[in-house]
Amino acid sequence: MIALIKKEGRAGLAIPGDLKDEAFCKKLVEQAVQGLGGLDIIVNNAARQQTRASILDVSSEDFDATMKTNIYAPFWVIKAALPHLKPGSCIIGTTSEQAYDPSPDLYDYAQTKAATMNYVKSLAKQLASKGIRVNGVAPGPI
Repeated sequence: MIALIKKEGRAGLAIPGDLKDEAFCKKLVEQAVQGLGGLDIIVNNAARQQTRASILDVSSEDFDATMKTNIYAPFWVIKAALPHLKPGSCIIGTTSEQAYDPSPDLYDYAQTKAATMNYVKSLAKQLASKGIRVNGVAPGPI
């Protein structure tokens, strides 16, 4: 992917790490700011999804990993990025049809997508006066 970005004459960085780790999320933003010379847009697209027939099949470890990936990571990334965003910048959260019509076998994932929809709405109201747009996209199954 980075090679394709660079082939088009654009800058791209690959910053591997674990989004379930708050320290990495902060490091990710700082490395992006340094490597790209600033930030204009934040896209919180990473997510964890697993199917389980019953809530009884969702372990606490699985639930925690889904929450940390889908809810905590965007929170940490946005907090770290916000001081670098100027008027005209944008934050995009990836929600899902699961926020509106959850599947019975996506118990934990669906909760995170509803939470994403709401953090997008809340942040949009909070940051509009600073000239920072906050939008959500719900691409559905692909």
